[in-house]
Amino acid sequence: MAETKVGYVYIMTNPSFKENIIKVGMATDPEKRRKELSQNTSIPTEFEIYALMKTAQYVEVELALHHILEKVVHKRVNDKREFFELPPDEAYYLMKQLEPFIEDAEITLAQEQKDKTFTPSSDAHKKYEKAENMTLESYKQYKENKELYAALKTDLLAMQPGIEIVYNKLYVSFKAKTNIVDIIFQKKGLSITVNMKYSELDDPKHIAEDVSGKGKWGNGEVSVHITNSEQIPDVVNFARQALAKQQ
Repeated sequence: MAETKVGYVYIMTNPSFKENIIKVGMATDPEKRRKELSQNTSIPTEFEIYALMKTAQYVEVELALHHILEKVVHKRVNDKREFFELPPDEAYYLMKQLEPFIEDAEITLAQEQKDKTFTPSSDAHKKYEKAENMTLESYKQYKENKELYAALKTDLLAMQPGIEIVYNKLYVSFKAKTNIVDIIFQKKGLSITVNMKYSELDDPKHIAEDVSGKGKWGNGEVSVHITNSEQIPDVVNFARQALAKQQ
């Protein structure tokens, strides 16, 4: 059996360029590619590798990242070139959003950039809302549940400050110290796994299912399926119970 070919998607900078001009491309040997680019006699300084994603899906990842950079930030410098105008740490942030969907992804950041990574503020989150939507649209059945998910997301994030959203390959997680709930998009509604023991759940309506002995996606022994916004308070009630277990 032939060995799967692995490559890299890179973010490169060059001190000679206008501020925040970056190059985003792919290569099987990024250091060799960096040297090739640096040999251009019209560029006085060498290219520098800012970040890399190593994966066998490097061709697909490069296309996806280019698509996000073009459609979200609209900063492609030239339609025929791989140069974009935005800070490299923001491009790295967008690369990180693709990571959960790539099973073999390994992202590395240049050592000198370790303390410079972009953390989106509340204002910046608005700027990257389109990027989040593009990420969510990678999930099958997301579009059928877009409004229901948006309403549930708002209520889950309101439980306490600092709740993080993690885009896994098969489901979306909301987490504090660890996962609180995991959300799976289905043809008709959302399936939510709550990260707590079924025996500890307060479920007066008896709407949750014990999945402790069943194969499932997500974490925990509690599962509930919803198809409309009227059921969201029940999910949030379960999520609050799971969150309390982490305090």
